[in-house]
Amino acid sequence: MNVPFSQPARVALMIDGDNLSHNHAGALITRAARHGALTVKRVYGNMAKLPGWNDAPGFKCVHAGTGKNASDLLLAVEATALMLTGQTEVLVIASSDRDFSHLAQHLTERGLTVIGVGEAKTPGHFRKSCTSFHDLTPPAPPVKQLVPLDPLVVQTRALIAAEPDGMPVTLLSTRMAKGNFVQISQTPYKTWRAFFSAWPDHFVLDPRDPNARVHLKP
Repeated sequence: MNVPFSQPARVALMIDGDNLSHNHAGALITRAARHGALTVKRVYGNMAKLPGWNDAPGFKCVHAGTGKNASDLLLAVEATALMLTGQTEVLVIASSDRDFSHLAQHLTERGLTVIGVGEAKTPGHFRKSCTSFHDLTPPAPPVKQLVPLDPLVVQTRALIAAEPDGMPVTLLSTRMAKGNFVQISQTPYKTWRAFFSAWPDHFVLDPRDPNARVHLKP
């Protein structure tokens, strides 16, 4: 007995690019792909202002122009056409905008599957209008690039660390010249004030006068 082969549902992922950051691109694909074969991946918005989405691989970027709600209207028209003409069985609307509530409700009333995906701020009206709704986790912040320490920072910190009340800059200059053979004027910084300004996470200069003392940043 031959068992008929069951085709996976065709899924259309349609993204409100004016509302969601391109940093969610990978998560949106993963979410949508759970519901079947991802055959449509479109992003709607004013593409002149969305360079991140233009660079996201695998997406068709649909320029909606600059009119009020132009992106929302175009997404709704094309999503309705795809669903009602049978080109896709599952619609994934990616947005945190309640304006898509009417679209989701219109299609679900006709027995169609509409999945909403958005951020935690998404209004309950849109959430409840979908067949089901998935929350996106915030995208990971970019990794802060650590600036390698200048060896002069290490040497200067070692001298100042021995002075609980800080060290006069004039004394620091003398000790660095005698003990470490460092003349600040011969470094790219040229002055101690410029050096301390370049490393604000390490040093505090107070007060700003010839008698200034430098302290280590707590």
